[in-house]
Amino acid sequence: MAVGSDIVTPELVGKHQFDELLDPSFDATHYAHELVRSRDTMELKADKISSIMTDLSATSSSLDARMRATVLGTHEQILEQVLGVASVDVTLEQVEDQVREIKQYMHALRTKIRVPYEQALEYTRQARNLQLATRHVRATSKFMQLVRRLAVQIPESGGRPDYALAALTLVDIERLVDTSDLCGIDVVDRALATEVTPRRQQTANEANEMLVGGMRRQHQSDVGSGLQILFNLGIISNAVDTRIQASIAALHTIITGRIDPRALHIGVREHNARATAIDGRDMVGIDTILWTRQEDMIDAVLASGLEVRVLERVLQRKRDVLRVDARVDASYLDVVASKLGDRVLALWWTKVVDTIAREIHASCDESSVVRQILTNNYPRLVQLFLPRLEPLLAARLGGVTSVRDLQSSVASVLISDEDTGCAGDVDLAQSPNVRYSDWGMRVLWTRLLSVFEAEY
Repeated sequence: MAVGSDIVTPELVGKHQFDELLDPSFDATHYAHELVRSRDTMELKADKISSIMTDLSATSSSLDARMRATVLGTHEQILEQVLGVASVDVTLEQVEDQVREIKQYMHALRTKIRVPYEQALEYTRQARNLQLATRHVRATSKFMQLVRRLAVQIPESGGRPDYALAALTLVDIERLVDTSDLCGIDVVDRALATEVTPRRQQTANEANEMLVGGMRRQHQSDVGSGLQILFNLGIISNAVDTRIQASIAALHTIITGRIDPRALHIGVREHNARATAIDGRDMVGIDTILWTRQEDMIDAVLASGLEVRVLERVLQRKRDVLRVDARVDASYLDVVASKLGDRVLALWWTKVVDTIAREIHASCDESSVVRQILTNNYPRLVQLFLPRLEPLLAARLGGVTSVRDLQSSVASVLISDEDTGCAGDVDLAQSPNVRYSDWGMRVLWTRLLSVFEAEY
């Protein structure tokens, strides 16, 4: 045994020579044979063997005593350790019991909290769905009321439609549909397709017809009715801009190529080919055709400008009287000008003058004859616009006015009433209401007349 070796070996080594016996390669049988074959006498061999056996017996007894003492000495410690392990087991069992109780308590607590919470969530979801359904039902009911009101305001047959109030109803319907998300509801989709959309198109068409017809006839009542409908629909700025652009496009078609040198020569040949006088008195030159066509252009500009002027006058006078939230001091013209950037007549006049100036300058650049005619007859060129366009140019007569400040480049060449030499020797007595300080005259001067005045 390893333990026995550790305890016995030191004492045996001190009394006997047991190194050979303790050697790991010790062979007992071989040792016994060697002892027998030794030359010692039998008595010595017997004594030697007896001595060894006695020592081994004493050593065994000593080992037993030591083992007994060791066991007795550590018995109390072993008992204490065993008792400690037992107490630890008890403590662990108690901890497990407490942990089990805590788990049960937490499960019960979670049940008490989670179940009411889930019920509260479910009730909240149901309440939210109920509220949403109620809102949709209320919005659908209001939508159907507005549709019935619209059907009364614009009856399918019989009765006089009230397009102004119908426009307000249409706007309320659109706002309700956009804010309430009624798309997908059969009754709403069907009403929109069969009732609302056709009547909206009908209302917009009627408003445009009133506006266009009133402008053409200079009938302010029809223009005002059309503008009222468009304003109630919320599309007045777009509608007015469309009308202005249409008028500009029509004049552009009339003006472009009108005084082109080639077209002027063709006009001269065609006119002279129809001449019948023997002495040629009814034959004309290029200057006659030039001035005639320019006069035709200015007549077309005047006719279109009067239409735009009546539109601006009605816009200036009209104010919203149906909507409670509208600004009392704001006219329709203020609303349109804030969207378009300037007053209606000023926008139109600027584009028209640009078109005329481009046509005249292009003709002068292409033909020196045309340039010479217009430069030498500069007073007649001025009188081509004045007094013919006086209703459009005279601010005091309701002509062109602008809300924009003049650019410094424009202001540097503008003229005042007292500066009599600013336009050559042109006599403005025929247009006493027009001043060079008027905005319309400033635009005409800076973009067209000033060039020929400098060469005159």
